Amino acid sequence: MIIRDTAVAIVVGMVLLRLLGGLIYRVQFSWNTVFWCSFIGRVFACIVAFFVGYLLYENLGIGLLITSAIGWVFVTI
Repeated sequence: MIIRDTAVAIVVGMVLLRLLGGLIYRVQFSWNTVFWCSFIGRVFACIVAFFVGYLLYENLGIGLLITSAIGWVFVTI
């Protein structure tokens, strides 16, 4: 289940990077580039979520907000 969800998130990120890169930035990325960008962004967000969840296990809501913010900022950059 986790592997399927991660694969779907990577594919959705790939498609969004490919479409929005050309639409917004006028840059056409290759499929190889968008795959690795999406994959690295997803893995980094998962690692950050793991450590933030470990550190803030008593405050789940705050941990989710921090993790979402860090993941959003990293993936958008």
